[in-house]
Amino acid sequence: MSCKNGRMDDEIDRREKHKSKVNAFGMRYLRSVCGKIRMGRASDEWEMKKCGLKGNLTGQCERRVLRWFGDVERMRVDRVTKQIYEDEPMFGCHLSDVCNHEDSHIPRFVRLCVEAIESKEENMKTDGLYRVSANLSQVQKIRLQVDQNNLSVLQQEEDAHVLCGALKLFFRELKTPLIPFDVFDAALKASAYTNQKDKIKHFKEIVKSLPTPNRHTLEFLLRHLLKVTQFHSFNRMHISNLAIVFGPTLMWSEEETSNMAFDLMMQNLVIECLLQEFDSIFK
Repeated sequence: MSCKNGRMDDEIDRREKHKSKVNAFGMRYLRSVCGKIRMGRASDEWEMKKCGLKGNLTGQCERRVLRWFGDVERMRVDRVTKQIYEDEPMFGCHLSDVCNHEDSHIPRFVRLCVEAIESKEENMKTDGLYRVSANLSQVQKIRLQVDQNNLSVLQQEEDAHVLCGALKLFFRELKTPLIPFDVFDAALKASAYTNQKDKIKHFKEIVKSLPTPNRHTLEFLLRHLLKVTQFHSFNRMHISNLAIVFGPTLMWSEEETSNMAFDLMMQNLVIECLLQEFDSIFK
């Protein structure tokens, strides 16, 4: 009887230790160990099974996780934490999360992508820069590599359209736009002012109210776009053309409106105003 109770106590202790490990390192890492990031819920099912709940899991996935847990005791917590975030996706996140993880005000991907575009004069002279659609499969390859923390692909990429496509995709896939929902209406209103001083004043207030990563990233991106316009005789990208491209890329309404065409036109006007009055708004 005592042996049976001892085995039960051991089993309870084992399960409690398992639960504490799961809580400590999180289901997010289990998904990465199982190779199931953004796909399926195999690791959740395994966690349920090991905790005594009902759930199924493929043997291959279970072996991977068990192998990892076998190494946990030999790993320092800071090393585990580093592994959790090493391959954290860059695309489809909140801008603040990316910047907090990197301890920066501007995502490293944005900086390196812009640097790669500006590094060659031939890139800046490319006809239809940002307007011409890139090869989608190549853009997705860039995205996958960047999400695996391999940013060296940006310097290796020779097609300027692919780099521009990847940069646009990053901003389009943010969970909240670079110009956030809470200033959407104010930005549209500011762009409609006919008095230039009033327009600049309201845009300065809007920019000042932005979260730090949004403000710094917006300024960095607009400064880059102004450099693109300096080659307009080659790339045919004037401020108005870039505004058409980046209006719906940098801002959108949280809810569908009754007049989407009008909002789209006003979004373009917001970016056009920010570019035209860049020095006055960001000084």
